[in-house]
Amino acid sequence: MPPSTPIKLTLYTESDEVLKECTRLIVPWGILKRAVRLDKALDPDNMGEEDIDALAGLIIEVFKGQVTAEELDEHADIGEMITVLQQIVAKARGLVPNPPPAVRTKRKK
Repeated sequence: MPPSTPIKLTLYTESDEVLKECTRLIVPWGILKRAVRLDKALDPDNMGEEDIDALAGLIIEVFKGQVTAEELDEHADIGEMITVLQQIVAKARGLVPNPPPAVRTKRKK
């Protein structure tokens, strides 16, 4: 299987300069399941504090050891965090091949 594009999150300084970039090439199965559940439950137009905390927790797990909750609070862009979630879900969709079309057979009379 060819290597896929890494998932990336950029953290920024107060002057909007790149502070740090976090990357992850693979997505563990457990994180994938959490991401799919969160994606289904999330309404980006009406995000509450619990939604943001759940997204932050997922991001911390994805980039294990690369980013902390405090760093996300101070340096992450919410749009990029949602993009990370969407990238994970897209990877999940890419793992499930399209089923072959059903073959119709003629019935003998």
